[in-house]
Amino acid sequence: MRGTRTFIHYVIIFIILILIFLLLLTASNFIPKQAMLENFKVSVSQVAEYEKMSTRMPQTFDRYQLDYHTDATMLDNAYFVDSEQPVKSAVACPSYGGDMDSLSSVVSDPEIAPNKTYSRYWHGYLILLRPLLMFLTYSEIGVLNTYLFYILLAVCLLMLYRKTGAWFALVFLMTIISLNIIIIPVNIQYFSVFILSFIGIWAVTSFCDKRRHWITYLFMVMGMCTMYFDFYTCPLLTYGFPMIVYIVLLGKEKEASFKSMIGVVLTCFAAWAAGYVLTWIVKIALAYFIVGKIEFSYAVESFSSRMAREIPEATAQKLAEGIQSIAPGISLDQIPLACVSIGLVLMQLLNTVSLIAFSGAFLAGIILRITRKNVKGSGKTMLVLLIVSLMPILWFAVAVNPTIVHYYFQYRTIGMTVFGVLSAVYVSIDFERNAKV
Repeated sequence: MRGTRTFIHYVIIFIILILIFLLLLTASNFIPKQAMLENFKVSVSQVAEYEKMSTRMPQTFDRYQLDYHTDATMLDNAYFVDSEQPVKSAVACPSYGGDMDSLSSVVSDPEIAPNKTYSRYWHGYLILLRPLLMFLTYSEIGVLNTYLFYILLAVCLLMLYRKTGAWFALVFLMTIISLNIIIIPVNIQYFSVFILSFIGIWAVTSFCDKRRHWITYLFMVMGMCTMYFDFYTCPLLTYGFPMIVYIVLLGKEKEASFKSMIGVVLTCFAAWAAGYVLTWIVKIALAYFIVGKIEFSYAVESFSSRMAREIPEATAQKLAEGIQSIAPGISLDQIPLACVSIGLVLMQLLNTVSLIAFSGAFLAGIILRITRKNVKGSGKTMLVLLIVSLMPILWFAVAVNPTIVHYYFQYRTIGMTVFGVLSAVYVSIDFERNAKV
């Protein structure tokens, strides 16, 4: 009976959120594109400048690369809206080309008609981007995002400090810094998943004491919002960051067993994944019935290419050249794509500064474990954290196509691994006892 009631709650929350998602997108479409035309034109020139910066950037600085391709698409999608058919336009998401050359054509001829749809994603960012473009340009939106990013990061650090102490807040801060946060707020497409992760951490720390029964629902909502707002950057972070915080909080409770914590990990992941996948399926179904049957074929084709165990020819050629420069005797065909995918991710993270910082942090943790008292019974929490930290590695090994093609931003999913490993070291050390020594 209780299980049936819980399932009904999930269904009700899901339906309400889907209706809200569609209503907000529809409402944003009532904004006429003429109202944001001037800021749109300036924004196109600003994104073009970022494109020039990216092309001049040394190959070794890929981890700092802005994804101007996707931001150009987002501007394109924000401009081409049919206010006379707001619901259909919300589902279809019409656009014109979606790249820098196409945007230049739109600036030259603002009355040009859209020539494609992008219905397989929700494009929830449009509910904020379209109103903002009435008053701000692309760069100004980046400044606004920067303020919001650091305010929410500060809120997370404060919540972690209150619940766990300064050391764990420092662990999270080091994780975020390792992901090259200086460009995250500037790039609209990178922004959403981190803001959602910060909100998830705030919610977990807020609900853990008195409203713990809400947390599983929270993860389903997080999965749904990730699918709604994100453009497929590093979606696992909206599950991983809040979950790692939740495990650390559970580990502080002596009665929490390994089995119960694993149950929480699996249940919350199932809720997050269900919210993520089902929200995507609903979007495709809406496109099928409202826009046309061909939209379903486009979605299936996109999914098949994402999950394919092969990569585009141009990308393969660049990889082959890179491998030859490092190991002349080895060809790309001799290396499993899963290893190539994981290797590209690790290369973005393992730069000199990060290696020094994390080697120092890890060494300090080992010294504390040797010289100070350890937390009794912390082994089970450490093991659960390490299990969760392996999830991104598994994802990189399975989703080789999107990881290899978009490694310069997909690598940030490894933040879940960094946070999990550092958290495992943290929970093993009795900082309260150390403070008294």
